[in-house]
Amino acid sequence: MRLTCQGKCLVSPGMPVHRIVGMLAQVRTQFTSEAIRHPSMIVGSGLHYHCGMTLSGARIALLIEEMFEDGLVLTPRQLLMDAGAQVVYVAPLVGRGYRGLSGTIVTADMAAGAARAEAFDAVVIPGGYAPDRIRLRHAMVDLVRDTMAAGKLVAAIDHGPSVLINANALRDRTLTCWPSIAVDVKNAGGRYMDRQVHEDGNLITSRKIDDVVPFTEALIRQVAARRAAMA
Repeated sequence: MRLTCQGKCLVSPGMPVHRIVGMLAQVRTQFTSEAIRHPSMIVGSGLHYHCGMTLSGARIALLIEEMFEDGLVLTPRQLLMDAGAQVVYVAPLVGRGYRGLSGTIVTADMAAGAARAEAFDAVVIPGGYAPDRIRLRHAMVDLVRDTMAAGKLVAAIDHGPSVLINANALRDRTLTCWPSIAVDVKNAGGRYMDRQVHEDGNLITSRKIDDVVPFTEALIRQVAARRAAMA
């Protein structure tokens, strides 16, 4: 399959499905007035969903910086919203747009300096190159550290766990991550495992974009269970 737009080739043979969906999410087609949504909305994709669990009333902080991996932001956000959660983009500056590696621009809902762990049910750290920038932002690292210390959920995928290194939150924790930072995780006192999704108490981690749906499902399940226990 080849997909072109204004003479430019957008999709070529052999391109991974998640890349195709990410590209389609950025364009509008002649068949619909709305942008195509995330992979889990495609019938027959083989992707799982959250099995009807509801996160009504839950607030999730999704950390944002320049050069995030688009699919590791858009897909978790949409799945969490579909489950009923409010997803808040938390970035260094409120109201500013931040660009992903594939060109998606998202606007920050809240400045990290104004974000408090007690205001959220969970914090999500996406991947791409954004974590390298996030870990240099003291307010964002403080939010992650405080969330971990409070026993609340932190979900990190791809290079996201590197932020937990700066938060000094990995000692004696078991997790997975993008393979190239596994040594850094070990040096920070963490125990690395090569798994699609790993859950260690309040810490949920995954390796890469291919794991994003089960990663988000694990987060939805844990948020739902914690909220049910508090009801």
